[in-house]
Amino acid sequence: MAFCMYCGKQLKEGENCTCPESMAEGTKTSALHTQAEEKQEQANINLKKPILSKEEPVMEQEQPVMEQVQPMMQQEQPVMEQVQSLMQQVQPVMEQVQPMMQQGQAMMNQSQPMMQQGQAMMNQSQPMMQQGQAMNNQMQGQSNMQFEQMKQKSGVFLSDTLKAFFAILKSPVTAGTTFVKEGNYITGIGLVVLQALFTAFYGCIVCSYVNKIFRIGYFSDAASIHLFLAFLLTFIGSCIMSAARTGLLTLGTMICKGNADWKKNLCLCGARATIVSAFIVISMIITILNPGYGFLVFLISSIAGMAFALPLVTESLGVDKDKTVYLNIAVICILLLVMYLVLKVGLPLYLPKKLREDGYSLRAFSNLFMQ
Repeated sequence: MAFCMYCGKQLKEGENCTCPESMAEGTKTSALHTQAEEKQEQANINLKKPILSKEEPVMEQEQPVMEQVQPMMQQEQPVMEQVQSLMQQVQPVMEQVQPMMQQGQAMMNQSQPMMQQGQAMMNQSQPMMQQGQAMNNQMQGQSNMQFEQMKQKSGVFLSDTLKAFFAILKSPVTAGTTFVKEGNYITGIGLVVLQALFTAFYGCIVCSYVNKIFRIGYFSDAASIHLFLAFLLTFIGSCIMSAARTGLLTLGTMICKGNADWKKNLCLCGARATIVSAFIVISMIITILNPGYGFLVFLISSIAGMAFALPLVTESLGVDKDKTVYLNIAVICILLLVMYLVLKVGLPLYLPKKLREDGYSLRAFSNLFMQ
């Protein structure tokens, strides 16, 4: 229970007394409370006032900056509008590209199995490639082996040819007869080719001498004989004559019922070529000193070959001795005819084109070698 401190009246909880003393005291207390609140508010205003005074210059400084920023923002406004317009234009393109990208992705998804198949095929072909490489290496090794074998064979061929050449020169009838009976036709071919080479070199010497006369005479340098062409033509002509001689001897042996085949007849031509080659070498040396005498020795080489072939035919081919004479005469006569045909066809080819067009022939220069 509560009681008024002035009149002693009993009061309920929270109730104020209505006596004059109690009301006057309440009014005084309220006035003091109001005065205290006003003082507190004044103190708060005084505390805030310096801060506001400091912030006022900052606001004044920010005002020009805002004025500068505002035009820039106004300028950026059209740019933003252009960007927005571009974005609107790009949007349809992106909408068109997106299906294409989806199609490309689908195609990539479809091609992936094909790529896998290609990879599988490459994996399967790798053993075949390895086999091909192995075969290539094997073929290369075989080619190298064949080259070495050919090199060895060529060395043996040259060695056998030179041995037979000097052996026949040393003992014409004995070594020549043995060589023909053996029938080593490979070496026989070597001796025939050796004679053709010597004859071709002799032809080049003669043509070089003719070229000198052309330069001294009434012809220009354009009318000179080409030495390589002369070498080739002379070589071919000599080989044709040896082949014709072999064929005629083989045919004559068959007619006379001899016991020699074409291999032995080829060896006989090779043995004869040995003697002829020796005379041709001598004629080349003499031609350098005197073309007329050199040409004479070259003609003698053919006669020496004919004389050398007679005993070889008798001893090697198994032909009757009486028939051998007629066989040699027949072969010589037919060979002269063949030689005439070869010279008639081949000699104009030696002359330069300019002289052939002017109607010249080598017959006009035949007396140059007999001076």
